[in-house]
Amino acid sequence: MEQNKNRIAVYGTLKRGRGNWDYFLKDSSTYIGTGRTVVKRHITNGGGFPFVSETPYENGVYVLVEIYLVDDDTLEELDGLEGHAYPGCLYNLYEKGIVEVFSNSEDKVVECTIYYKDIMDADKFGDRFMAKDGNWGDTQTEDEVMSPNNIINEKLDETTE
Repeated sequence: MEQNKNRIAVYGTLKRGRGNWDYFLKDSSTYIGTGRTVVKRHITNGGGFPFVSETPYENGVYVLVEIYLVDDDTLEELDGLEGHAYPGCLYNLYEKGIVEVFSNSEDKVVECTIYYKDIMDADKFGDRFMAKDGNWGDTQTEDEVMSPNNIINEKLDETTE
């Protein structure tokens, strides 16, 4: 039986070259490319792994992501990794939802599944815990980091006017 292909956006330990990518995405996914969230969000270091807010955050950043296609089995494995039992479960480490992401390789806005955790009172944290350039870790090239925050913003402005 053929499985669904799920488009996911990853921003932390599942990115290329990071520890969890080897175990969960390297051999069981199709890499689409890089992108960034359409709205600004809070991205915080959770102690070795990041959290991205579901709620848009005016003082936040455009979160830089990698986009993959994964089958249902891989998505279920990712739920286990991310501590996501089911929506709203009291014991979830992360929730799972859909966000709009500008895909560099596809040159358009796409919907992706993402794992998030809203940080209570993000304004109290200020900028001290936030990845200021939207990139948690250092696996993207300077061109990839610059593209989403400069060139892509211009493209988004053109499509939303």
